[in-house]
Amino acid sequence: MPRLSAKLRRRKKEIKELKKELDSLPGGFHKGRPPRVFAEDIVGRADNYRGIFEQVWSDLWPLLSKAKTEEETVKALQIGAKVYYEKSDIWSPKLVLSILRDPKFPKTRDAQVNFFADSLAGLGDITPRYSRDVCLKERARKKREHHILRFEFRIECSCGFQRFFPQSCLSKMQAIIPVPWNSPFSI
Repeated sequence: MPRLSAKLRRRKKEIKELKKELDSLPGGFHKGRPPRVFAEDIVGRADNYRGIFEQVWSDLWPLLSKAKTEEETVKALQIGAKVYYEKSDIWSPKLVLSILRDPKFPKTRDAQVNFFADSLAGLGDITPRYSRDVCLKERARKKREHHILRFEFRIECSCGFQRFFPQSCLSKMQAIIPVPWNSPFSI
């Protein structure tokens, strides 16, 4: 059996490496199962529902609190949230009943609205409990996303020497630094 030349072997190796590059996904590779739901969608829907239920809760809650069956739940939603329920058929009465029967359902009005909206945002694709967890995690992530952890000042001496100083050092040096009037930073 004839042996392959070194050039031919190198050529085959280059083709194999090229195949790997073409087969790879742009923007990185996602390990694991593809997500069934996206956190941004659930939080957006929950915020929308919070606004809706904030407006209609005074009419809706007395009817929902008395509902025992799915038919009574549908009737309560049709009467209490008439405008919004007619536009949206995605509020499953079975899901609404399971949320209302949750042992951790709050007692105060604002807490009830938030709990109900966050639980309903999963639309039955995920459990109401997991829907609330997703909303909590995503809101916490958004809250800490854009924080100024530390800011520094670049100071130039009259001799031309430049150096960065954190704010804590400036107070120790008793340096006076003019800050623009509309600056959010105070010294």
